[in-house]
Order: sequence, then C-alpha cells, then structure tokens
Amino acid sequence: MKRNKRQGFTLIEIMIVVLIIGILLAIAVPNFINARAASRYKTILANLQQIDSATQQWAMETGQAAGAVPAQTDLVPTYLPQWPAGPINGYVYAPAAAGTESTYNNLTTDQWKANCDADPTAAACGL
Repeated sequence: MKRNKRQGFTLIEIMIVVLIIGILLAIAVPNFINARAASRYKTILANLQQIDSATQQWAMETGQAAGAVPAQTDLVPTYLPQWPAGPINGYVYAPAAAGTESTYNNLTTDQWKANCDADPTAAACGL
C-alpha cells in the first residue's frame, strides 16, 4: 500500500488563515484607535485639572485676587513638579485666572468633555 505524504498547506487552508487574520484585524484596529483617542482625552482632562488645582493653591497661598493669572513659572516647581506636555504636538496648556478653567488647544475641560462625550472618535475630540 502506498502512502500519500503531504508536503505543505493547500491554497484553501492558507486562504482561510488569511481570512481569519483579516477579520481579527478588522475588529482590533478600530478598537485600538478609539482606545488611543480615549487615552489622550483622559490625559488632557487630568492635566487641566492638575493645572486648575495648582492655580487655586497658588492663589490661596500668595493671597491673589480671584482674577489673577499665574505664569507658568509661578506654578512650576512649587505647585506642579513639571509643566504637562500635551498628547498632541503643537498644542499647549494655558493657565487661566484663578477661579476659572485652564485651557488646552483653547478649549476648557467642559468643552473637551462636551466634544468627546458626544462623539468619542479621535476626529470629533480634536485628537
């Protein structure tokens, strides 16, 4: 009796494996992109809250009026270990007057929340 030895995979087997990998990528890539956008969004909100807290501490400890605006050097290193770098190149955090919200890319925390909660995609959030 003669045995039939196979030397490799058939074309159908290879095509099925490629199809499965393609399906997995089609599921994973959009989730990965949305996760990156959500991470950037949460980083921006956390940094804005840190700057606002540091501004409030600065105003209380130095006896500043409610409308006083601190310089970046007023907050670093006493109230912030370092000035936060944004997750998007070219955009900067700007401290606001004591009692108001700081901005990133000219948007406050509430504006970032409104944009990203309505549509969490990277384009809608400005990320």
